Amino acid sequence: MIRKLLLTVCAASISLLSSAQGDENASSSVYRLSLRQAQEYALQHSRTIMNSSLAVRQAEADKWQSIASMLPQVNATGTYNNMFNHEIDFGQKFLMPSFIQYGGTAT
Repeated sequence: MIRKLLLTVCAASISLLSSAQGDENASSSVYRLSLRQAQEYALQHSRTIMNSSLAVRQAEADKWQSIASMLPQVNATGTYNNMFNHEIDFGQKFLMPSFIQYGGTAT
């Protein structure tokens, strides 16, 4: 009985000593910053600011997309074939003319 009590007290004291040692090690890794440095760090690593800047960029893209949909749309097509004045003979000679086709739409 005394032996179990002694083992329990030893285990508890070792546990307390190791946690105290861990606290000392943790305090040695604490960074010391001035107010200005802390503000700069917060600005650089703030998720809220990062998300806000992404939202602003998305809003600007949406604005330009809306403006573009209101601008006039112009489409143009063109085709040109030159048969080099080739002649076809079906009992009668036919001269193959140059061929031009074009089209366009504006809305």
